[in-house]
Amino acid sequence: MRTVPLYSLLPVLILWAGAEWPNGQRQPASAAGAVEGIVVNTDGRPVAGVRVYPMQTGPTPFSVTDVRGRFELVGVQAGSVRIMTSKMEEGYPDTGSGMYGVNLESIPVVLVQPGATTDNVVVKLGMRLGVLRGTVIDAASGKRVPTARIRIAREDNPANFLSTNVDEAGQFVLAWPAHVRRLEVTAPGFKAWRSDVDLPEGHLTVPSGAEKALVVRMRR
Repeated sequence: MRTVPLYSLLPVLILWAGAEWPNGQRQPASAAGAVEGIVVNTDGRPVAGVRVYPMQTGPTPFSVTDVRGRFELVGVQAGSVRIMTSKMEEGYPDTGSGMYGVNLESIPVVLVQPGATTDNVVVKLGMRLGVLRGTVIDAASGKRVPTARIRIAREDNPANFLSTNVDEAGQFVLAWPAHVRRLEVTAPGFKAWRSDVDLPEGHLTVPSGAEKALVVRMRR
């Protein structure tokens, strides 16, 4: 396994890099330890490509599961730590984001000892949500808009939201929860785009387990 940059839609985390340990992470300090385990789906099958990270303050290491669903985190703060997961492109939300309303009680808590490895941790993913794949373009020229920013918020609590940039190709992918019906897109030099205004149906839904492609056309 190796450390790779977090997917561009995830909240920015401070990554640790180094050559001494797998995943490119540095040897843990005396107040930190390591966690090793496996990520499985609701059927108990290993899932590859899942981003795994501990819920902690300060520098946050992360790992991406291999083809056997295995992960290794080095530099985890000692104490009781929740292990968070995300694979937006397959409908698994970021469990560390309150926007998705994930029940924290369903997320495993591991006890990390300084300088030691907590192993054989099993992290079970929840039910898959719908997947929204989008591309943001200039309505006049048809060119991609890599400076765009997207935002979704809970219908029952608008103060609980997720906001992030598109990638360099103007694209994004989101695990789409049932309690969200509106997507907002902004970009410098363009008018704001809102799905409840700019889509004929007036709202945006993606059923659980389904995928939807969306082209957002920004106007100046």
